[in-house]
Amino acid sequence: MRKIFTSVLVLFPLLAWGQNWNETTKTLQLVNVTRSESITLPDGATIVLSGENKINYPLTEGAAITAEGSLRIQGEGSLDIQSGYEAIHAAGDITIEGSTLTIRTEGEGDGAIATDASISMDGCDISITTATDDGIMADGSLSITNSNLNIQAEAEEGIVCYGVVNITGNSAVDIYSGAKEAMEAHEGLVVSGSEVTLVAADYEPLYGDGVQIDNSTFKALRGNAASALSLREGEISYTIRNSWVESSDPIALMEEPVNSFVRILGATNTVYGNYTLVGDVTLPEGEALMLTEGSTLTIPEGITLTNSGTLANAGTIVIQQGGVMEGEENGEIIRDSATGIEDIEGAKVYAQEGTVYVQTPSRMKVAIVSISGATVARAEQEGLQSYSLPKGIYIICIGEQTFKVRN
Repeated sequence: MRKIFTSVLVLFPLLAWGQNWNETTKTLQLVNVTRSESITLPDGATIVLSGENKINYPLTEGAAITAEGSLRIQGEGSLDIQSGYEAIHAAGDITIEGSTLTIRTEGEGDGAIATDASISMDGCDISITTATDDGIMADGSLSITNSNLNIQAEAEEGIVCYGVVNITGNSAVDIYSGAKEAMEAHEGLVVSGSEVTLVAADYEPLYGDGVQIDNSTFKALRGNAASALSLREGEISYTIRNSWVESSDPIALMEEPVNSFVRILGATNTVYGNYTLVGDVTLPEGEALMLTEGSTLTIPEGITLTNSGTLANAGTIVIQQGGVMEGEENGEIIRDSATGIEDIEGAKVYAQEGTVYVQTPSRMKVAIVSISGATVARAEQEGLQSYSLPKGIYIICIGEQTFKVRN
């Protein structure tokens, strides 16, 4: 990181500019401002944005906004920065709350947004385009919460973070690098309740010490790189829970994923636990769809699974009414087409007071699946058998027949 020198002209350009600077609170208010001069602020300063603001900083050194310590940017307004070098550089933590930033840089500095410390984004909408620089560089951690972040880095990394990268709270992060990694997360990446797409045209999309993905959609895609997820040997800690994960190459798993769909493009698509598709899926010829033992893949109403490859089904596929599955079929497949109490060839299903009753004319395999796709009971039975289950809607498979009953 370059050294930030203390300026004796911290306030002069602000006062000359005529903006509202409060020396006591160290707060600068920007309201529909357009300027070409840089801004230098003291440690602990806050910028409050209102309306549409623009900074066109043409110089090829320094930053459009420099903070000699920590910096906070807030307010419901927007800030458009075009810089010949860096856009925002702080010696301390950078916090951005509830604001919209659009950044374009041309120079090769530390990063379009760079800090010697950590960066926190909450409730933001941030777009960064760089020609020869990193999109974001943080010596500390990077926290992205309930925010939209788009980075297009043509020649360098999209994000370089020497601490932990945390992406949470329904965030949407889309990062592209034309020449290097989309993201370097040196102390690990944690994604929770968010959507993340990392694309590297000619390199590994992700480098880091470990990845944790929970209740998220995560994609790591590349062009000609040898590996989609590059993790330090001996320090891998990769966990996947309740998520869709998509990669251009095989990934290292330290434990079996939980309730997840893991897709390796051009190879395997594996269902672990109970997973419900949330959008149409097309698997091309040459790929394999695999359900692990005891797993359940649910295709809900309005969703189509098109499988032009092979199917290895050691679990259960539940096709709810209005859902569509096209392609090879084998293993246990339950089609939710019947409702209420049914009688088919001597079989009968009904519910009463927290109990589901299943009657079969001969010894037959029975599977009971909840409406969420979880298999709650399996048995081989003959005659009438009862199953104590919580209230809800269940799909019962008896041999090749299916029933739906409300308990």
